Amino acid sequence: MARHLLTGIVLLALGGAGYLGAVRSAQPRVVGRVEGRVLSPPTGSEEWVGWLDGGPEECRLMAARRHGGKARAVLAGAGLSGLVVVEDSAFVTQAEDAGRGGSEVRLLRVDLRDGSSEEVAALTYGAAQMVWGDGWLCWREERGGALPGVEFVAAAAPVTVMQSRQEGREGIETLAVLPARQAGAARQVELIGVAGGHLYWLEGEAALEGRMTVVRRAALPKGEAEVLVREEGRRRAVLTADRLVWTAPSREAAETNLFAAVRVGGLDGSEARVVGDWLNVEGSLLTSEGKVYVQTREWLWLIGDERGEQRVLRKAPRGLVTATAVGDEEYAVVRMGGGLAVARQPLTWWARVRGVLPM
Repeated sequence: MARHLLTGIVLLALGGAGYLGAVRSAQPRVVGRVEGRVLSPPTGSEEWVGWLDGGPEECRLMAARRHGGKARAVLAGAGLSGLVVVEDSAFVTQAEDAGRGGSEVRLLRVDLRDGSSEEVAALTYGAAQMVWGDGWLCWREERGGALPGVEFVAAAAPVTVMQSRQEGREGIETLAVLPARQAGAARQVELIGVAGGHLYWLEGEAALEGRMTVVRRAALPKGEAEVLVREEGRRRAVLTADRLVWTAPSREAAETNLFAAVRVGGLDGSEARVVGDWLNVEGSLLTSEGKVYVQTREWLWLIGDERGEQRVLRKAPRGLVTATAVGDEEYAVVRMGGGLAVARQPLTWWARVRGVLPM
């Protein structure tokens, strides 16, 4: 009875304060400390959030219950890389010394409730990044050149490889193989996500007029890649359930190159439009429950559905390094006490309520 009364009081108080007041007043809450450096940033499901930290000799898979849990190490060892959290499990790769300079790589499924793990598949290379969607596990491998120093020979050059595995089926499919370098510069490749049976990814390419960012997609498991977006400069992109969202040069502030616009386009091919502008060019894109946010070093912006509707929600966490959205919460890597920590803040009014109630 007392618990329900407390719930009602807090709901009325926060409701009176309004959505923005509840979110603005929320302070970052530390989920866990980082040992060494962050190897894979926070990612999560409805119930869990996890990340990889450590160094060359020892890595940790850290996991915490959402909405208030504290992180603990559920798996430790050398060679952990690539991470995605799916329901109560995490997928990760681990490379172990096999002698004579070689290594054995395993794709693992780790139960975040008790830390038990099982091998899903044997691999040749570890994953640099993983995403999940529509029952597909997809990952990116960075393979070194067969003959270092002679990258100009295509067969010996380093490559980025996109791999996939469908839940419930055996076997791994290769979707794309991309040169890891272009025009003498490293090629930026980042997986965006899976939607509608397609894998979406971003590539940074060298061009005559400078750096270009290209967003592509391909049907799983072996479809041909198609170009969706091509923008000048280094850009970012995220997926919602039915939209592709990306940053682009601000046409209104084109001469400065210090500001960016936010554009959205339907996954069905509907025409792209600008929904945000005059934003810090270094800002990160976040998505939560269909809403789009831009996290800069100074502010968290909520981007509306139409141009001119963007507004500031709150100041950025002090010492912000990077941030990502997991459900209706933001998980940020922040500098704290001479090291790093992972802290969470609500993105919605209801997430704020959960943060102060004994739910």
